[in-house]
Amino acid sequence: MRKLYWIITLVSLTLISGCSKDDPGNEETETITETGIFIDSQVSGLKYTTETKSGVTDENGKFEYIEGETVTFYVGDIVIGSGIAKENMSPIDIALSTNPDINSIEVKNISAFLQSLDNDNDPSNGIDIIASTVNAITVSNIDFTQPIEKLLGQIIGEVNMSTGSWLSAVYPEEAALHLAESLDLNYVVQNKTFLNFTPTIEDWIPKPPSSIYWVHETKEEGVLATSTLYEKYPNRIIYDLRYKEYNSEGLPTSYELDIYENGELISNELVEIFYNESNLVSKIEKVNLDNSRFEAVQFLELDSELKIKSAVVQIQHDNFSTVYREVYTHLPDGNRKTNSLYSNNGSELTNVKIYTYNSAGDYSEIEINSQNSTVTETFYYRDDNTLESWIKQDPGALSTGRTEEMFFDEEEKRTRWKVTAGDYITDFLYDVDGEGTDVIETYYHGTLIEVITAFADGTSIWKTINSDGSYKLEYKDQNSTITKTEFYDSNGNLIA
Repeated sequence: MRKLYWIITLVSLTLISGCSKDDPGNEETETITETGIFIDSQVSGLKYTTETKSGVTDENGKFEYIEGETVTFYVGDIVIGSGIAKENMSPIDIALSTNPDINSIEVKNISAFLQSLDNDNDPSNGIDIIASTVNAITVSNIDFTQPIEKLLGQIIGEVNMSTGSWLSAVYPEEAALHLAESLDLNYVVQNKTFLNFTPTIEDWIPKPPSSIYWVHETKEEGVLATSTLYEKYPNRIIYDLRYKEYNSEGLPTSYELDIYENGELISNELVEIFYNESNLVSKIEKVNLDNSRFEAVQFLELDSELKIKSAVVQIQHDNFSTVYREVYTHLPDGNRKTNSLYSNNGSELTNVKIYTYNSAGDYSEIEINSQNSTVTETFYYRDDNTLESWIKQDPGALSTGRTEEMFFDEEEKRTRWKVTAGDYITDFLYDVDGEGTDVIETYYHGTLIEVITAFADGTSIWKTINSDGSYKLEYKDQNSTITKTEFYDSNGNLIA
């Protein structure tokens, strides 16, 4: 019996030892969750997935992974790249190109895309991509190995119109400089177009930057092919630039300009661009294709962002010629704060314009101060941010003051212009019949005294009303020559 007991005991010990924790066949490997950071400065709002983890990068750009996993990053549903997860990752680590580095087109494009979506337009303090921005993007796929400039402009335009944001596109060369600084790398700019040229040319446009957006299209090596300027509300084209010639640095030296009003082409110009020794824009010259108008603008001073601080403008139009100087200050968002105008060849201060803006980034009020008066222009908008009316008040005009009121339809086409000056009111009614007929009514002390009906073919009828109600009709041709005159009594009966 004792012998049987020891046999059983030995067998039990053998079985226990065979199932011990030292058996590699039964070892449970402990997995450790690691934390990484996505850097182009820290990027928050990126969606990410690994084989076991998923989430959105936080305000420090943090994401989670298990060692050895592949992590894929997204903006919404747009894949921006994948790579083996590690502690610090950047666009270089997720690019699919062979041996990507700071000079790779794909890397620069990824960086430009992310920086363009930064909520405060300042990637130096981190890139924050918020949900409303992501939700406003309608494209679902981007090939970052192809030129991205045009797509960036389109995306920024649709995001800003959809959300009311004031995002600004950051283009690949500028984005690469920031990425290099974040990663402590050296980067030599390969094309200076979006660093030296576009900031100044875009600032010269007489529209608030926050109310418009640009779409630039490039060809090889970032050389500009076209630039198109759009108004946000209503969304339509304003300018179309087609570049013709370039200097040795790839910077444009001439372009053809089409100018649109209410979506319709109204003017064509040829523009030449001149640069200083630092390859910064120093002067532009514009001439209408029919040579009827010439304008030269000499940029005297640019700020650190290459926005215009002062310029001298020379205009020649038919027998008219003038030279004046303008000095600008800017708000932090890039909109102009003031514009000081100096006449007499730029030596005498004529007036100072002070701009304020509404929440949609368009003009709210322009105050024009001169020695003699203060003129105010006030703008009123519909719920869809299109301009509904505009009022200009000049209390010092004509000793009695002058008020102008202008009204617009949903496409911002002018429908009415009412001018009040002392005892007189002139009321312009545009396209009253849908066929281009305009009517101009003049009142004195509230009494209608004249009606001009101007037809689309250039002919017109002038009605002059007497105090007793009788009136005269004058029919005029396209040259304003009277072709017929009729007289009526107060009851509308033809008397002569």
